[in-house]
Amino acid sequence: IEWLRHFGLEARLGADVIFWDIEPTSDGNYIGAGESFVRVTGEPTRRVGWLHKFSPEGDSVWENLIDAPFPIVYTNQGTLAGVGELSSGSIVAAGETINGNQRYIWLVKVTADGCLDTLCS
Repeated sequence: IEWLRHFGLEARLGADVIFWDIEPTSDGNYIGAGESFVRVTGEPTRRVGWLHKFSPEGDSVWENLIDAPFPIVYTNQGTLAGVGELSSGSIVAAGETINGNQRYIWLVKVTADGCLDTLCS
């Protein structure tokens, strides 16, 4: 073992924090896609998509917890299961999101620095 790191906020370490895919990026780092649980006072606990960029040494570059595109309730959840980098440096991830008892394909695009990239204003 060259190194071992625990990613995620300390409060999330006891919860389900999962990388479903890790891919190298053109800048020599890695991007992981998966899921994490979010607990915010006054809001329901929910599963959200998680993107985390880290260096070859395991140091965190950035992370982004992305809510499913539905109202924030405990039954609405999301996970990102695959990730890749575009020639522009933007990151795309795919997974599923759940709204009540309906499941949907979920596509997310973020800029190279992890900010959500919107298609329209």
